[in-house]
Amino acid sequence: MPHETTPATELTSHYVSQVASDLDRNVKGQERIAAEIAALQQELAALQHDHAVLVSCASS
Repeated sequence: MPHETTPATELTSHYVSQVASDLDRNVKGQERIAAEIAALQQELAALQHDHAVLVSCASS
């Protein structure tokens, strides 16, 4: 019986390791995307500001 338990234990250990790796990769991906979104939001705000200035100059 212990002979059959070893492969199951090894398989479980492999799955646990894989899940931990997947979770780490997922968190890093979320952090990367969040940083990209923040940069794009800043760029959008700058463009919107420029647009407002240009519209105000054009209507003067």
